[in-house]
Amino acid sequence: MFTHAILGGTFDHFHKGHEHFLLTAFSKSEHLTIGITTPALFLHKPQASKIEDFSLRKKSVEEFLTSRRLQERVDIIPIADIYGTSLTDETIEAIFIVPSGKENAKLINMKRKQRNFPELKIVVVDEIDARDGSTLSSRRIRLGEINRNGDVYLSLFNKNLQMPESLRSTLQAVSGETIKSIQDIVVGSPLVITVGDIVSVSAVKDMVTPGIMIFDHRTGRETITDPHILSLLPRPTQTVQNVAATISNDAANSIHTAIKAYLQEGEKAALRIEGEEDLLALPAILLAPLGSAVVYGEKLKGMTVMHVDEERKAEIVQLIKQFEQV
Repeated sequence: MFTHAILGGTFDHFHKGHEHFLLTAFSKSEHLTIGITTPALFLHKPQASKIEDFSLRKKSVEEFLTSRRLQERVDIIPIADIYGTSLTDETIEAIFIVPSGKENAKLINMKRKQRNFPELKIVVVDEIDARDGSTLSSRRIRLGEINRNGDVYLSLFNKNLQMPESLRSTLQAVSGETIKSIQDIVVGSPLVITVGDIVSVSAVKDMVTPGIMIFDHRTGRETITDPHILSLLPRPTQTVQNVAATISNDAANSIHTAIKAYLQEGEKAALRIEGEEDLLALPAILLAPLGSAVVYGEKLKGMTVMHVDEERKAEIVQLIKQFEQV
C-alpha cells in the first residue's frame, strides 16, 4: 500500500473506465492526488471542442468519490502539463497510468532523478472494454460510438427493424427545433446530416453542403418529378435499400460508414434510398458525434433540427428497443 500516489487524466464524460482506474488506484494507496487536465493538454484530441469544462469534469470525479466515501483521501488539482506536483512533492511514491501513459511516466521519473527525488513506482492499470471489445474511452463517447456504460449504438441495428404501428404517435411527439435555414446550425456542428429530399435541396439553395445527405426522390409519399428539384440533389455516392416503416441493417451501416469517412477524411456522402428514408433520422442521430445536427422535414412544421447530445441519444435508444426485428 502506497502512502501517497498520483494519477492524471482528462476525465471527460466520466465513464466506467474512469471508475475502474480510480478504484484500482485507491485500492493500493492511502492518499491520492488526482490531476485533471486543462485545455493545454487536450486541444489535439478528436472533438476537443466537445470536451466538458474543467468544473464539470471535476464535479463528476468528486461525486463519484463521494459516492464511494473516498473524498477524504484525495486532493484534486488542475494540470497544464504532464508533471502536476510530481516535480515539487518528494513524498509521492507511485504513479498510476493507463498503458498509453508509460512514456510520460518515464519522463517524470527522469526529471525527478535530476532533482534527486526518489523515482516513482509506475503502476499500469489496464483499460476496460466497451461491449464490442474495443476500449471504452471518452473519445468514443464524443464521436458518438458508445455511451458511458460502453453500450455500442451500432449494435442496435444488427437486424432489420420494423416500427410497430403503436409507436407511431410516440415518434411523432419526438421533435426538434424548427429552423428556417440550415446556415443557422452549421457553425459549431462537427457534422450536419440532412434526411429528406426537400431539406437536402434547401441546404443546396442555402449554399451549404451537409456532410451527409439522405434522400429517396420522394416527398409526402409521392415521387418527385420536378426536374429543378431533382437537379439540385447531388449524384448519389451509394444507393441503399430501406423499406417503408423500417430501418434496414444496410442503411444503418451505410450511415455509420459515411460518418466515419467524413470524420476521418472529410469525405462527403449522398445516400439515395430505394424505398423510404423517413425513419433514418433515428440511426443518424444515434451514430453521429456529439454536437452534430440532423435536419429533416416535419409535416406542418417544416425544417426541423435535432442537436445530437447524450440525452437525445438515450431517448432514441429507448425508441429503437421497441422496434421489432424482421
